[in-house]
Amino acid sequence: MRKTARGVLALGMAAFAAAVAVRRARKRARPGAGAPRIVIVGAGFAGLSAARALAGRDVQVTVVDRRNHHLFQPLLYQVATGILSAGEIATATRDVLKRHKNVAVEMGEVTGLDLVTRQVATVQPDGRPMTLPYDSLIVG
Repeated sequence: MRKTARGVLALGMAAFAAAVAVRRARKRARPGAGAPRIVIVGAGFAGLSAARALAGRDVQVTVVDRRNHHLFQPLLYQVATGILSAGEIATATRDVLKRHKNVAVEMGEVTGLDLVTRQVATVQPDGRPMTLPYDSLIVG
């Protein structure tokens, strides 16, 4: 890991955001409603790092992204030159997170955030709207 200009560890920010999200979710959780719900918008490097940091904790995590795969962009040039195939740098998001029992992956495009009622509005690929309630939100 290397330090950024502000002295914060580059990959440590997702773990820090996850820790803050757990603390806030526990404060905001409804009594008797089970584990706090955390929604992560985006399955890029930050979203996946936050989901991994929350894995195994007593929270329900939902990762929502408009694509069903995580693209490792630093290797795109090797696909362009024919060294690697596209499948070698694009992994299904569900496969990346499948061993974490408290993490669910939803495919959909986020259309709105309601900060008052704590809901994320999405549209699924087939056009159906879906609402994801949360106690804490991480935008990756």
